[in-house]
Amino acid sequence: MASVTPVAGTFQVQAPPGAPAGSLMQVTAPNGACVQVTIPPGTPPGGVFEVTMPPAPVVVGQPVVVGQPGVAAAPAPPRPSPLDASVGPNAWAHGLFDCDGLGCFDCLTLGLFGGSCRYCDAVAWSGVDPLQFNADRGGRCCIFCLAISIEVVPCQAIAAHTMARLAVARKYGINQTLLHACCISCWCPCCAFRQVEREVLAQEKLRWGCCGFSAGAAPVASGA
Repeated sequence: MASVTPVAGTFQVQAPPGAPAGSLMQVTAPNGACVQVTIPPGTPPGGVFEVTMPPAPVVVGQPVVVGQPGVAAAPAPPRPSPLDASVGPNAWAHGLFDCDGLGCFDCLTLGLFGGSCRYCDAVAWSGVDPLQFNADRGGRCCIFCLAISIEVVPCQAIAAHTMARLAVARKYGINQTLLHACCISCWCPCCAFRQVEREVLAQEKLRWGCCGFSAGAAPVASGA
């Protein structure tokens, strides 16, 4: 078996006894790299010859920060659960009963005539993915709209609304508990949906038009 002796920039290899010059042999460099070398002409069996040090092998599965050799990359933060509470310093930009326009009539009529689409579009525009389908904005809007409109299992719509409210609260740093979000979504849904929608419009600087949302809403109002 060949012996290996490191030298700066090169390493020395001893040819196996009985191996003539011109023979191929597999050796392992001092840095762990495997390399195939040819015994140079004039090297007697069992003689020693020098080989250029090959590059060190790359270790797969150990991410390293570029420019900082030997420093492992920080692991990505865990993805929050859809039912995780939001702990933040902020309050909702508008109170639950801070109605505008025609008040309750506005919420109830919008709930019957396109309000669900507007609410779902607002949740999608916020960039959150409460049902975690990893779809684009249009896909998230459609999936969420189906989840709150076509109830397959009991309380499905309430669960979807609760997860959307928590997701929006987490994004904007709003303090919101799971119990509070669930109760509001269950017992006061129209006001809760309108509050989430107005929060997204204020935070993302959007306004509602005849064909959907567009940029240009007023700044965020102080919370109530």
